[in-house]
Amino acid sequence: MIASDCMRRLSFLTSHINFNSEEIENILNYLKDLRKSQNLPHYIINDSPIPLGNLVHEITEKLELKSVEIVDDFYKKEILEEDAKEVITKVRELGLGEEIALIFEKLKDKYYETKDNVESNISTSKIRAAFSEIIKKVAMETAKRENKILKRDDAKCRNYLVERKIITKNENEFIKSLYNLLSSNAVHSIITPKEYYRMSLNIAFEISLIILRN
Repeated sequence: MIASDCMRRLSFLTSHINFNSEEIENILNYLKDLRKSQNLPHYIINDSPIPLGNLVHEITEKLELKSVEIVDDFYKKEILEEDAKEVITKVRELGLGEEIALIFEKLKDKYYETKDNVESNISTSKIRAAFSEIIKKVAMETAKRENKILKRDDAKCRNYLVERKIITKNENEFIKSLYNLLSSNAVHSIITPKEYYRMSLNIAFEISLIILRN
C-alpha cells in the first residue's frame, strides 16, 4: 500500500501540483527524515522489488524541481517581460547596436539567477551604462537625420530628446532620479538589494520604450 501510494503521488507530482513553497519545504523535510531510517523496506510493484528509499528519492527530486519552478514563476512576474522583450527587439530593429540588446538581455536573465546582494550590485551597476547608450544612440541618430552635430554627452543628448519632443521635461527629470538611485544603491555601494535591481531595470525598460516608440 505504501509503495503504490508513493507511485500514485509521484505520478500526480509529475503532471500537476498545487503545493505552495512552504508546503513543498515541509514535505521535503519529512522525506529527508524518512530517508535517514536504517531499515527502509522493499515493496513489490509489478513483480519487482522496489526499495522504498528509491521512491522517496525520486519523489524528493520531483518536489525539488517543482519548488524551483514555483520560485522562477514568481520572479518572472516581477520583471516586465513583455516590455523587456519589446525594448530588446526594437534596439535590434533600429540598428542601435547588438551589444546594447545583449546586455539588456543578460541583465534581464541574470535577475532570475542572482543569489545575493553582491551579485545584485554587479548587475545593477551596469543598468545605467546600458540605458545611457540607448539615450545617446537615439539622440545621435535623430541629430544625424536632421544634419545636426550633437556631442556624445548624456545630459546634452537627453536635452536634445526633450527639444525634439521624444521625451518630456518631466521624463528627463525622472531619468535623473533613476541615475541618482543607481549611483547611491549600486555604483557607489558594494551591495544592492535585489528589489533595487528589479525596480531599476523595470524603470530603464519603461523609459527606453518611451524613447524607442517615438
